[in-house]
Amino acid sequence: MNEDIKQAIEANHKWCEEIGFPDIICKQEKSDEFRKLIYLGTMAAAITHELSQPIGIIRAATSAARDDIRDNLLQFEDVAPVLERIWDQSERLKAIIENFRRFARGDRSRRESVNINEVTEQAIAFFEEQFRHHNIRLLKDLCPCSPVVQANPFQLEEVLVNLLTNARDAVEGKEDAAVRVTTWCQEEKAGFRVEDNGPGISAEYRNHIFVPFFSTKPMERGTGMGLYISHKIIEEFGGHIQYKDCKSGGACFIVDLPLYKE
Repeated sequence: MNEDIKQAIEANHKWCEEIGFPDIICKQEKSDEFRKLIYLGTMAAAITHELSQPIGIIRAATSAARDDIRDNLLQFEDVAPVLERIWDQSERLKAIIENFRRFARGDRSRRESVNINEVTEQAIAFFEEQFRHHNIRLLKDLCPCSPVVQANPFQLEEVLVNLLTNARDAVEGKEDAAVRVTTWCQEEKAGFRVEDNGPGISAEYRNHIFVPFFSTKPMERGTGMGLYISHKIIEEFGGHIQYKDCKSGGACFIVDLPLYKE
């Protein structure tokens, strides 16, 4: 093993020990609870960004209306649009919180027929505002046949959230940053692809990206478990996840799963 890679894994091990992960990690391959914790941590970070804009809009609208009322500048006909804007943003907050509650409580042990397009749309919804805030184009290309696989919708969404989080981190700060999510169906398989136009993954690291605790990110931005857990989830559903270089030079992760058969 390359010395830099070895040091990166050891550093992540040490960091996880410092925050109390070891006992859980030892049993993590069979621990749905640990997977859930990793997933909810990722979702919490995404939701923080999602909540910030509607809260900001509500505060700005309320503050402006309050100042105008105080200065006797607000007429009756001006009140309705302000209240409508506040109502719309509060509804948006409600939807975000309800979605997070659904994911947090979701049964990850049950398998069922899952529409990949629907799961993809739900995962993307958590990132849209966040990507806009960071000037990252989030593109989607959904298969018109709406492919269905046998899986668990919450776990499948976990994989998408992990891949979208990695893609976001890879392109953040790039002038023409873009991430594309594609769903597909071919013969007896279906799946999705997440690609970005970031720097990609160096050849020396590619054999280690699915190793637990391995990460090229700073330790405070990840435990190095996201891709490992994603790999285990997809394997459990009889599928595969692999890395390929994009034509743009960025990273591309492809997930394939067996098509659902009644």
